Amino acid sequence: MRQLIEGFRTPWDAEFRAVPTTMTHLRGVDSSIVSEAAWRRAIADRPDDRWVVVDDADHYIPEEHPLLVAAEIARVLGF
Repeated sequence: MRQLIEGFRTPWDAEFRAVPTTMTHLRGVDSSIVSEAAWRRAIADRPDDRWVVVDDADHYIPEEHPLLVAAEIARVLGF
């Protein structure tokens, strides 16, 4: 639990920007965990990534839209 809490206190932005490959990000339009402001900052940090806003979803997109998540994974893998 201590590691988890310390992890939340660790600035992640430098590591996030340093990932060397393009990533795909999904955000439910109704997410109360990832704010719109945080989403916009992340896009500004990595504008070349794929950014997908999912209608009718909150933070738990894999549970709410599993076929969409599977399709995004297949897209990344080239299937």
